[in-house]
Amino acid sequence: MSGKAKLLFALALVAVIYVLVSGGSEPVEVEVEE
Repeated sequence: MSGKAKLLFALALVAVIYVLVSGGSEPVEVEVEE
């Protein structure tokens, strides 16, 4: 993995953790197709 890929992965991980910790009090509208 390149350094940039690792950085993007880390940022995504932090974003997910932030949403979980915040308890989704202000849920961001994300279209999820299951």
